[in-house]
Formats: sequence, C-alpha cells, structure tokens
Amino acid sequence: MIILIIFSNYSYGKYFEKYILNYSTKIARPVFIVESDEMKEIQEFEDLEKEQYFFSIKNFDDTGVNQIKFSYYFELEGEQDEIEYELINQTTNQVINFENGKTNRFNIGLEKEIQEYCLSIDFSKSFIKENTKINLKIYADIYKE
Repeated sequence: MIILIIFSNYSYGKYFEKYILNYSTKIARPVFIVESDEMKEIQEFEDLEKEQYFFSIKNFDDTGVNQIKFSYYFELEGEQDEIEYELINQTTNQVINFENGKTNRFNIGLEKEIQEYCLSIDFSKSFIKENTKINLKIYADIYKE
C-alpha cells in the first residue's frame, strides 16, 4: 500500500500560503453645516404679528469643500395644523411646501455652496396655545441617484 502512494500522481502533503496585503486610501470628508439664529422662545403673542427664523446650510468649512453629495429634507414637528407658517429658500426665492410635515429632498453638491432659508410664522392668523413647541428638523444623508 505504501508503494502505491509514493508512485501515484497524487500528493498527500499539506500546502500553506500566506498573503499580507497593505492598502491605504483616503476617506471622503463630509461637510454639512447648519448655521442659525438662536432658538427663540416667545412669551407674549398679543402684539406679535410675524416672527422669522433665519438659517443656512453650507457644504464647506475652513478646511475645504465637502467631498460627498448630500440629500436633505425638512420636517416640521409640533402643532403645524394650528399655525400659519412658510419656509422660504432665500437663495432661490422659492416657497418650500410641506406635505404631512415633510418637504421634498434637496441636494447639495461638491462645489462651494450656501443655501439660506427663512421660517416665517404669522401669529395674526394662527391659534397658538400656551406652551406650543414648533421644531424644524433637518435630515441629511448621502445623495443616491
């Protein structure tokens, strides 16, 4: 039996092979910055007609421009059925519509860009209860085509 194994075309030994690979790559640096007025707390509504809240979204900082395309949208939380509000993109002068408290998606690309917005609340046409809170949230993720 031993003679057959030695003279056959098969090998019954073990073979080990080891590869060590080293790669380095840069990871894209995301920049999505929201700059805004401070949170506003309004105590007296009687003489107040309209209040505006300004903010901007930009894709750059002191170290450079964003390297990833972003997609973002707004969500208005709170008692939006009882208030008269309007969100305006001041860069394009377009009114942004909300559907079920959310907007459509907007894109911000790879070139230096600032989008400026204004949330305007008309208190003369709104029924505001005491301790009413209104939150405007911004959700962003990587842009997918």
